[in-house]
Amino acid sequence: MQRRALDATVTTALGDFEAGTQGALRFEVQGIVRGEPRIVVEHVTRITGDVAPDWPLPPDGGDGAHRVIIEGRPRIEVNVEATDEGGNRAAGGNATAANRLVNAIPWLRTATPGLYDGLDVPLLPSAYLKES
Repeated sequence: MQRRALDATVTTALGDFEAGTQGALRFEVQGIVRGEPRIVVEHVTRITGDVAPDWPLPPDGGDGAHRVIIEGRPRIEVNVEATDEGGNRAAGGNATAANRLVNAIPWLRTATPGLYDGLDVPLLPSAYLKES
């Protein structure tokens, strides 16, 4: 895990962040097979876009994206930008995670008590979708 401090105090929609406090966080989780990383998930969060400019950024330089890179022949890179609340990419990313959980509540209420993982929970369409 890597951290970068803020050079100056900033105010964002989340509030005030003092100079010297954490301005960015970067970490990765690796799936290791026979001692070699085969799946690597990297996460970068910044309080403002100017912190840690040497860390990976979305291709368009925007505030956030989900990127999948498959190293091989051919190399494949897919970038997904989810926006919500007036074009806010952080809110869009959070909504993509939260929507599945919220939509699973009716199923979970009828499920046998226990622990479930993502493969157990059915993919359910939004309750707000209307058939035309």
